[in-house]
Amino acid sequence: MNSIFNMHCDTSPLYLFQDPEALEAHIQAELEELLEKVEAEEREAQESLIFSPELTNPSVGCLAQRYADRAKLANEFEAEIYSDIHSYDLPRMGVQTAAVIDFMKLELSPRKETHRSLIKKYLTEKTGTRHYIEESEVEIAEVGTKYVITVHDVKSAAQLYNLIEHLGHFGVNRQLINVVEVELSLDFYNAPHKELLIALFKSLKLSEDANNIRVYRRKGEKRDIPFNLNRTQQYLRNGYCIGINPKGSDVYYRLYHKVVDKMLPLPPEEQRLRLEVNLHRNELEKITPNLTDFEAIIREGFKHIDFTKLDEDVDESLKQEYRRHVRPYGQEVMPFRSKSGNRRTLPEGIKLNAEVNKIKRTAVSNLLRNFRKN
Repeated sequence: MNSIFNMHCDTSPLYLFQDPEALEAHIQAELEELLEKVEAEEREAQESLIFSPELTNPSVGCLAQRYADRAKLANEFEAEIYSDIHSYDLPRMGVQTAAVIDFMKLELSPRKETHRSLIKKYLTEKTGTRHYIEESEVEIAEVGTKYVITVHDVKSAAQLYNLIEHLGHFGVNRQLINVVEVELSLDFYNAPHKELLIALFKSLKLSEDANNIRVYRRKGEKRDIPFNLNRTQQYLRNGYCIGINPKGSDVYYRLYHKVVDKMLPLPPEEQRLRLEVNLHRNELEKITPNLTDFEAIIREGFKHIDFTKLDEDVDESLKQEYRRHVRPYGQEVMPFRSKSGNRRTLPEGIKLNAEVNKIKRTAVSNLLRNFRKN
């Protein structure tokens, strides 16, 4: 009798299906195949059972256990499907993707003598928003005090220019304002399954030195991300985030289900799955830290979010590994020569995901329209 664990899973890219109904039918067919195989095992077991007064209760218990096992296997198989990036055709599934700037920190040097409390009071009066302001660490050779202002939900250049206009009251030169931290996010609305977060993590392209890959729910809490798919699935269902690199690193990531904003619950239609990347001063200086080049910061910053997938001719063993286990398959390795002689940094069998990366680029392009210089 063939074991259910040896059944073949079709790992062909599901985005090749022409419409959502065909995609759903394909997934349903896989699940039905699983159930049929389990039921065949149950029938065979029933035929071999000898029902007598002495054995009836154990036999019924055996059948009950088989039904429980069947449900468990079906759940596991469903988790494998929905945590695999190859199972998604995001546009056809009605998933809407948006690129957003969660927050940014601006460093500025007022020419007028002032204090952070005075700047905060003035900006609150003029904008109606209470900005977090702190003194910046400055070089000993520098003269004067620098301040860092945190600006949340940055939607347009007009919003920034309005803020800068008010900062002129303190003699701030807009040409000298630097961005010292920015958090860029890719939001997925109407996602049918939270397991899409696992699919995004498994396909996310990461640098070779990415580390501290964990799940956590509270500050200071840390657990290594489980290799086991179902354990990771349970963490996400219980409100955990996936983190990559320590918080405060030049580049670090978070993936989570966003259901709260500003300490208030979001209505169902505004809840979404989020993948965010945070860039600190050292990383921004590789691009350009100056606020006048903020369009370049957005464009280059989002290049830290790219996705990968399996090669079409990859070995069956890697297909099964990819579907059943959780790890960063898109993490770069030491450069090497592939079988075809090309230099590559992605592991053998992994390549860039042109379809999902195109969706990301479109979302970023839509965001950039609000920051183009007139």
